Amino acid sequence: MVGALQPCRISKKGSFWSGALGCSNTLARRRFYIILPAIFLTLSGCEEKVIAVGVKPPPALLTCAGEPLAPILPPRGIERDRIVTEWVLAYRAAWADCASKIAGVRKWADTLPD
Repeated sequence: MVGALQPCRISKKGSFWSGALGCSNTLARRRFYIILPAIFLTLSGCEEKVIAVGVKPPPALLTCAGEPLAPILPPRGIERDRIVTEWVLAYRAAWADCASKIAGVRKWADTLPD
C-alpha cells in the first residue's frame, strides 16, 4: 500500500532508537518522547549557579595583643636567668607567630573588594 505507515524494523543489534521517528511503532515513539525531556533537562543544567563572595574578616582578627608582662621572679641567680631567658624566647616566638599570621590575613583582606 502506498501511503500506509510501515512498521519499524529493529536492527540486528536491537538498537533502542532504531526507527523511533517516522514509523508506526508506538513503543519506540513512546520511548523517544519519554526520554527526550529527561535529556533536555540533563543538558540544560537546571541547578542554580552559586556565586562565591569574599567576606572581609572582622577587625579583631587583624590585630594582635602585645607581649604580656614579665612573671614574678625569684631572687637573682642562675635560676632567675634561666626563667627569664625561657620566658623571653617563648613569648617572642609566640608574638612573631601571631604577627606573621595577622600580616597574612591583613594582606589577604586588603585584596578583597569592599
